[in-house]
Amino acid sequence: MSDTEELRQRAEAFNHQLLTSEDQYVNELETIVYYIVQPLEKAAVRCKIPGGPQEVQRVFKYLTSMLQFHSTFLSVIRDAISVIPDLYKYINFVQMYDDYIRDYDAIVDVFGSWRSMEFREFVIMRIKNKNVSGSIIDQIHLLPWYLYRPFDRIKEYYRFLKDIEKVTEKGQADYNL
Repeated sequence: MSDTEELRQRAEAFNHQLLTSEDQYVNELETIVYYIVQPLEKAAVRCKIPGGPQEVQRVFKYLTSMLQFHSTFLSVIRDAISVIPDLYKYINFVQMYDDYIRDYDAIVDVFGSWRSMEFREFVIMRIKNKNVSGSIIDQIHLLPWYLYRPFDRIKEYYRFLKDIEKVTEKGQADYNL
């Protein structure tokens, strides 16, 4: 096998890894948003969340926006031969993550103030749902980790770009992207 063929195969493997991890990330976000966040908005008063549904929306608004973006991005890259041009085309999504990082401490402080037994019981019940337990870790104390998950996702994109750079020859169209 030639060096060029080996590099092409490694690039295809990296593309597949990104597609697979993007699919998993969208699945996690869908689970959190559809099975925990949206029901929690409706039950905010009953769960004794001080700011009611608006506070739940403020805490989880970035995850909802990320779900919208990543669902669109996933549908675009699913049929791509190389995801690099599409990733480059959508690179402005980093601004959404930058905004999230800026607001993260305040988000965690608000989330940390939700200590009612009603809130805990609600989340435990939602996490035990069969649609949820197969997609996320089903322990309430790990729910704040999903607020941290976007940081891990950004690191995955960075690693992907570095890996692609290693296997892309300088003359190839994807190299300068």
